[in-house]
Amino acid sequence: MGLNDKGGSQLIDQEDLESMLKKVSEMRKDQDKIVAEREETIRRNRSRGQLTEDEDEEEEVKHEVNYLKATLVPGGSCANTIKGLAMLGERCACIGKIGKDEMGKFYKQSMQERQVFPLMTESVSSRTGEVVCLVTPDGQRTMRAFLGASIEMNENDLVPEDFKGIKLFHVEGYSIYNQSLTVRGMQLAKQHNALVSFDLGSYELVRRFKPFLVDLLRNYVDVVFCNEEESKELVGGSAEDGVEFLGSICQVAIVMMGPRGCFVKSKNEKFRCPTTPVKAVDTTGAGDCFASGFLYGYLQGYSLEQCARLGALAGGAVVQCIGAEMPNQKWKQVKNAVNSEVFVKHKSSHNMVSGSSSLPSSVMKSSYMNRDDLFPSGKTKQNQQTEEDDEASDFIQRPSPAVGIPTKRK
Repeated sequence: MGLNDKGGSQLIDQEDLESMLKKVSEMRKDQDKIVAEREETIRRNRSRGQLTEDEDEEEEVKHEVNYLKATLVPGGSCANTIKGLAMLGERCACIGKIGKDEMGKFYKQSMQERQVFPLMTESVSSRTGEVVCLVTPDGQRTMRAFLGASIEMNENDLVPEDFKGIKLFHVEGYSIYNQSLTVRGMQLAKQHNALVSFDLGSYELVRRFKPFLVDLLRNYVDVVFCNEEESKELVGGSAEDGVEFLGSICQVAIVMMGPRGCFVKSKNEKFRCPTTPVKAVDTTGAGDCFASGFLYGYLQGYSLEQCARLGALAGGAVVQCIGAEMPNQKWKQVKNAVNSEVFVKHKSSHNMVSGSSSLPSSVMKSSYMNRDDLFPSGKTKQNQQTEEDDEASDFIQRPSPAVGIPTKRK
């Protein structure tokens, strides 16, 4: 697989990963030389008092430099969604399997820094999974994923006690590479009266696992997220056709259309939610953060229109940043925007949440932590909000089982 295979998200093996990282490193070195030469030209012209068109050129150079920077973050679709929920105030945990290596240590520590409790076990033989995410100047991304240690997890690694008291179990599409694990996780969630949300992940996954996906959605999933490409691959036709079908087999269906907003359908309503135009510099993580906002609102009992608005706020914010996650200040802006609007709550019968990540976080536990470790105060999610601007109540979103991609390199 070459770097010219632009677009989408595909799996690669360790050899492909090393080859890709080497090529990216070489490309960056060449580009660094070009940028350095252009910056030196600008400095010389400025010292001579020649500032005419160089100001525009300087902005262009800064733009290029931003795209040439490599960033390393704990990633994976479900992990991104969980981090967003944690930043919105929910109490979250991530169950996964990582390698016994530096990248695994980085992943675990980084999740803690982002207010996500890491319930990670280590593989003695496999390295931590990684995703190479290449972003072009038009803001579009190409992703190549090496599953690594996460693929070793199986349904026997799921601990039923982890599902007690949760109110939502979130799963990403890549989990279906281990179908028995995905099904078992959803079954445990249902046995504990939790909602199940699912993100289709990529059109390649939908193409490969279509019959299984339809059965999974019909039998276990309450809230389903997908983009236009995934909807078309699954159903054919338009985004509206897709949300009609998905809304007929799940409680709530959302088909995201980028800057054109999204379609939302439940048993009783269907509508299109617009989005506020923003300048996108990197679309990585847009759908994941949309899911964070939407699910946060859904867990609080907001109307579906309010949930969609929340999702649009979060998704619109992350595309203005390089990388799949936002700095704390950006999340504060999203929360302030939420608090500035009037949200009418509806009663919710669920008390806690849990998630399931496919790539990075897997759910194996040799060093298992019990619920007292996870909730030192002895409380789960019984703290009721008393003021409109309170931060979200606690919940456990654990990207539980499935196959996780613990890190992303860009």
